[in-house]
Amino acid sequence: MSNTALAKTFVWSWFVLCLTLLTVCLALYLKPHTIDSPHQRELDNSSISSTVAAPASTTEIVDLSTVIAVDCDLEMTQGVATSASVRHCFDQLLQTKQPIGALNQALERGLTANLSPKIQQQLQQVWTQYTQYHAALLALSQAKDTEEHAFAIASLRQQHFNTAQRLGLFGAETPMIQFRLDQQQILHDSALTPVAKAEQLAQLFAQAPMPKQTLKPLQQDSLRQLQQELRLTHASAQDVEQVLSFLS
Repeated sequence: MSNTALAKTFVWSWFVLCLTLLTVCLALYLKPHTIDSPHQRELDNSSISSTVAAPASTTEIVDLSTVIAVDCDLEMTQGVATSASVRHCFDQLLQTKQPIGALNQALERGLTANLSPKIQQQLQQVWTQYTQYHAALLALSQAKDTEEHAFAIASLRQQHFNTAQRLGLFGAETPMIQFRLDQQQILHDSALTPVAKAEQLAQLFAQAPMPKQTLKPLQQDSLRQLQQELRLTHASAQDVEQVLSFLS
């Protein structure tokens, strides 16, 4: 082979090699790629860790029969449908936060199975009233004044239970709270005229064990409410005078 032919072959070989290297470099340069930031890597690792470590969310199952066996007094089976023990039982059941249907079934199975039909009906009725009272109590806003808050709770009890039920479940109220409950009961009695209300209130204030200076604001409040009622009913001047005579 001549020197000229060898030279051409050498040049052509280098040309092919250079072309190949250039193609490879272009391919590497144009290949899509991303660089994870440290923050992105941290998020990715956190996501993976949480996926692996997080347990499946489950609803806690409470053995209501155990709650009843431990916290519900057998005093109920003796025909007592309202007592401190009954209240404690109801509170413990409600604190489990189980569906009301499950609580109803547990109470029926655990406590009323051996009761007479009459006592069963009484207990179930009180339970229904208590769940309604409990819901209202949770919705009650906390008053800044402790006495006002206590009165608000006592008012709820008066709305949901009769006198005997309240005494059995919660015991006697303090004299002041009971006095205010009696006062409100008279003021809201639609069967009484303003004059009759004033007369009963006068008797209530006269029999109250609290000092007169403590009762004076309550007496003035009662008078204001009755005066408003007199205006709304277009009462006679004689009725107005009688109300004033009882509460002034």
